[in-house]
Amino acid sequence: MTRAKVYDILLERYGTPVELLRDGVPQPVHAVIQPLSYKSKLYPDESYLPAGYFDNSHYLYLGSTADPVDETVVIRYAGASYRVKRAEVRFLAGEALYQWAILQQDPGEVEQDAG
Repeated sequence: MTRAKVYDILLERYGTPVELLRDGVPQPVHAVIQPLSYKSKLYPDESYLPAGYFDNSHYLYLGSTADPVDETVVIRYAGASYRVKRAEVRFLAGEALYQWAILQQDPGEVEQDAG
């Protein structure tokens, strides 16, 4: 059994059910999603937050390489939709093991929640 297959089994057992939307077509998968703190999220405009502050706008996604995500995929999780800001595949011993992505809540939903 490959390392990637073991990772996929762990995601199936311990991951959270999420939906990947590709061209409006939902695909159920299991992934790990967690909020990012100011120290670990990407800042394209070089803005920084005070130490220990969580703005709950960015999330880390860990998923299977069998279900790739990129900037065209929308992820539904916990009743909200998230856009992929960046995604990469991680390798171990030359084998694609898993992928990670930085997610941000869909701006249209944030505005609706505020009003």
